Amino acid sequence: MLMPLTRSALRAATLCGVALAAASLSPRAEAQQLMVGGPDTFIRRTLPVADSFDVVGACGGVVESMAAVGDVTYIGDRSGLIYVHEPGVGVSYAFSAGNDAEALESDGTRLFVGGSDGSVEVYNLATETLVDTWQGPLGLRAMTMVSNLLLAAGDGGVILQTLAQGNGSFQPVVTLGTPVTAMIWTGSELFVGYGAGVGVLARVDLIAGAVTGTIPTTADVTALGFNLDQLLVASSSGTVERVDPRDGAVLDVLIAGSDIRALALTDGVLPAFTYCYGIQCPCGNDDDLAGCENSMGRGARLTAAGTTSASTDDLTLFVTGAPPQSTAIAFVAEGSASGALGDGKLCIGGPSGLQRFMPQQTSIHGAMVIDGIRQRAEARFRPAFQIVSGARLHFQVWYRDVGGACGSGSNVTNSAQVVFTP
Repeated sequence: MLMPLTRSALRAATLCGVALAAASLSPRAEAQQLMVGGPDTFIRRTLPVADSFDVVGACGGVVESMAAVGDVTYIGDRSGLIYVHEPGVGVSYAFSAGNDAEALESDGTRLFVGGSDGSVEVYNLATETLVDTWQGPLGLRAMTMVSNLLLAAGDGGVILQTLAQGNGSFQPVVTLGTPVTAMIWTGSELFVGYGAGVGVLARVDLIAGAVTGTIPTTADVTALGFNLDQLLVASSSGTVERVDPRDGAVLDVLIAGSDIRALALTDGVLPAFTYCYGIQCPCGNDDDLAGCENSMGRGARLTAAGTTSASTDDLTLFVTGAPPQSTAIAFVAEGSASGALGDGKLCIGGPSGLQRFMPQQTSIHGAMVIDGIRQRAEARFRPAFQIVSGARLHFQVWYRDVGGACGSGSNVTNSAQVVFTP
């Protein structure tokens, strides 16, 4: 039987019974990480745009819940044991909860541990001690924070709320009438997952106390996240789908390789400043969240993950919303520009012109990843375009688009500026 020792007392010991070499942890504390876990007890992580999960620990029993606080991830297993993952350290035991830890959430100073018995235990994160116990909905499976409110839901199909700094008096907000499996507040909307086999995402208006729309998913919804203005939808099939919250279109799929019951997104830097969105496009094909609209009914969006470190070389450019299996080429320039290119807007340029990366094919979902940028530049680019500390470079991606809005046969994404650091 594990005793409720503090995390620091166990940190020097074996991490969850798994002897992981420090090198295998390869911490990247500055980059945002997607953490997932499930019945096989392994904790996996990746950049949220990269389909390359690393195992960073294995502990306890079935992983049921996760919550990130900064770059630290708290992990709950079915027996109520709470673990923590820290960059550069790995996964270690933190404390034992009094319920089965079906759901975790945090307001930054406290950790809320929800159980299927409806209990919500409140722990002080600094001391990892229990400070209060509340009674929430029976069969509690999901929690999320909305400003100063803690929302909780589960088997009863009712979403309840309480003040996070209050006394745990839960009040009903919305009745769905079906068991809830996951919830996420995106900053402007609440999305709720439910359903077995083929799941559903419900868009919920908290002020009106009503469901305003639903999005069918290709699998059950076991956990939800929000990254780069897009939903991350995990399932027991071991996938994490990147979904456009506007219409439910699947923009990319990450494969973890094992049943996922929980996910969390750590904090991280925003390595790129994105600009030149689809406004005043060549034939009225505007999309103010991406490049100019293409044949998919949306613009292709260029974003980035990783860090700006030239030595680490972990900056990853990421395209979503392009036509599937289309030829695409990333370009780099020293500055910004203004002009037309195909059905879109050329937004990068400079006295040295453009340099291009090797052509790639977008995925069946119209996504594309460009990584190892420093190495690619060293192999192909002139000195002005090398990835070194202090370099300020601008990126944009051109792609073929037969049947696009303006008929030119091609289009471009928005642009991204990166200032590289050591």
